Amino acid sequence: MSKLGKFAAACAAVLCAFGVTAGTDYYVRTNGNDGNEGTTPESARATIAAGMALLTGTGDRLLVGPGVYTNSTAFTVDNGRQVIGEEGAEKTCIAIPSNHTLFTFSGTGGGGTVRGFTIAPSAGRVQCRVAQMTGAGLFADCIVRDLGTTSSGFVGYQASSAAIISNCCFYGCQGGGRDAAVVEQWSDGRIYDCKFIGCSGNNSEYG
Repeated sequence: MSKLGKFAAACAAVLCAFGVTAGTDYYVRTNGNDGNEGTTPESARATIAAGMALLTGTGDRLLVGPGVYTNSTAFTVDNGRQVIGEEGAEKTCIAIPSNHTLFTFSGTGGGGTVRGFTIAPSAGRVQCRVAQMTGAGLFADCIVRDLGTTSSGFVGYQASSAAIISNCCFYGCQGGGRDAAVVEQWSDGRIYDCKFIGCSGNNSEYG
């Protein structure tokens, strides 16, 4: 079984444990069209924002193909939904042009999952909270590069014991805000197998 197949099987088991049924798969590709249905790789949408708009059912997944996707929209990931870079962080990049929060995990319906992306500014340095985890959720297998400023915010924020950041690399990030932390932890949020390379700010070596 392929790595993606094994991951899909594992996710299905977790969703069942939370009483969440498997949903519908939707697709985004760099050669897609936002007017498409998005239900197959051949009918993929072109932007992550248009793909996220399709995730209305419990357990729905957005499968994003390789390439660079510029995005300035904030998203909430909950109700067992998943946003996945199909070929991993090395080949799938979300480019951030301006300050904003990217993914919020509210914990509703058992939370949600984001994995398999590089997240970096499209130019210069911007403050982007890539994972605002106020409830249950999983942010995993991502590379986060050159984000954060000394004056505001955190690159990651955990305010729930069910918030998990796993197997991520934070490279060249700047901690800011109240504690000048790259990843700010409250309520026993968990970080597993993460690396902080060339980061600055308090707690930037935590993981």
